[in-house]
Amino acid sequence: MLKKVTKNYGKQICRSLHAISSTQQTTSLPPSSCPWSNAKPYEQIPNYSFWEWSKKVGEGRKAQDLRLQDILQDAFDKTNSEIIKIKIPFLGDQLFVNNPDDVQTLLQNDGKYPDEPVFEFFEYYRTKKRPDMFGKCPGLLGTKGKEWGDIRTAVNQDLMRPASASYYLDDIINITEDLQKLVEANMDGEKVVHDLTPFLFRYAMEAVTAVFLDTRLGCLQEPQPEQAKELIKNVNLLVGEPLAELVFGLPIWKLINTKPYKIYNDASEVVHKLSSDLVDQGKQKYLDSKKSQKGQIKMLGKLIERCGLESPIPHAMAMDAIFAGMDTTGNTSSFLFYQLAVNPEEQEKVYQNIMEKVPAGEALSVPSLLDMKLVKGAMNETLRLMPVVQGLGRVTQKDLVLSGYKIPDGTRVNYNFVYTMKKEKYFQDADKFMPERWVRGHDKGKKMHPFAFIPFSYGSRMCVGRRVAEMEMQVLIVQILRKYKLEFVGSKPIGLKGGLISTPDSPLTIKFIPRY
Repeated sequence: MLKKVTKNYGKQICRSLHAISSTQQTTSLPPSSCPWSNAKPYEQIPNYSFWEWSKKVGEGRKAQDLRLQDILQDAFDKTNSEIIKIKIPFLGDQLFVNNPDDVQTLLQNDGKYPDEPVFEFFEYYRTKKRPDMFGKCPGLLGTKGKEWGDIRTAVNQDLMRPASASYYLDDIINITEDLQKLVEANMDGEKVVHDLTPFLFRYAMEAVTAVFLDTRLGCLQEPQPEQAKELIKNVNLLVGEPLAELVFGLPIWKLINTKPYKIYNDASEVVHKLSSDLVDQGKQKYLDSKKSQKGQIKMLGKLIERCGLESPIPHAMAMDAIFAGMDTTGNTSSFLFYQLAVNPEEQEKVYQNIMEKVPAGEALSVPSLLDMKLVKGAMNETLRLMPVVQGLGRVTQKDLVLSGYKIPDGTRVNYNFVYTMKKEKYFQDADKFMPERWVRGHDKGKKMHPFAFIPFSYGSRMCVGRRVAEMEMQVLIVQILRKYKLEFVGSKPIGLKGGLISTPDSPLTIKFIPRY
């Protein structure tokens, strides 16, 4: 029995070593290489104590302040190496790399179906524990290999083309206007909103359901419709502390229904039921629109036409979009507001860029949005300095050489990029919020290593909702800055609170100063 528990504990700690992601951009840089025959043996990779690691992970969880990025950076510092190995009892080795050249080699040798081990919990839950809900299609989170590849191929054309998100610009503008009204209704006499983040969650949920399900839930109404309130509440449970316990804690939930498992499972049932109802409504709306030949076909309709009316893929994608789209976009938007508010000079540059492309009285358009380089730069700087997703992992699919060591096929390699994105070696004036570094040809962008900045992952594993999420955040900041100057009036600076998804560790208190 002790051996079984220890083995399960080893499996759990292994999962805690994967602090996640999905994103990136292509590059022409050649992969770093070292001839296999000249590389050092795998056994010589510096080791970091498993017991030291597990002790620090346990302390972080007990304090409800688990910061894997700090633990990892300490491990790299103590071993004085950019690659380390942690031996997991009964499970094997976990490698961690800290050099973008190694990450480039790793990701450019991904194979046809990249294996991201961080999704193991979702795969087990959807296929083993609840096949009654997910059996027909466990979605992108619950599959791998060819099954994952088939789903990804089906949705790529409608989601990943650069122009795909622009189709929904008018919808996002309307939703942003509703958010403005909600924010204005909740300002105090000094034009201060004492915690903006919950409103940004509501914005993100309204946007994701509008884009994917062609449905306005009313998340930004006061009071909220019960359906919208229940969906937001249960999605917050799905990505909150219960999930962190399930992924980072002992996998006892495989044997008995623990409290975190029950919370997660109950929330999953609610979200599955609500999303199923929304998909059914969306299907009927699509059929009515097609029959009358009126209206434009939205995302759900495009997936139905591509996969078939009875295909389970549209529903699986809708639920994954709802699950992954609210907290990631909502928290990133919070950090974006914060960075602009605490960097007034950079905020003014972004504002001037907006007014140059869309003068007062003119409507925002796709060409003008694409031409606002500093707006996208501000978003990228936020993702660099305060990433919501902290890293990624891969199981190697061929023998590789990383940091001069031989890495055999089938090895788990992890990359936490939180500190890499803040290193002077890869980003000039790395500690500064400088949107202009992302403008082509700018001096501050010359040192940037493309594989140091991969907040949406890379290649075929790139975040499937990237285009839509980027547009939501860019439209949001354009429309808000056109009307208000932002000032942070919180009691202390905001930092990253750890977990599967990073959140602000204190309230986002913003003063909105009218520009006219």
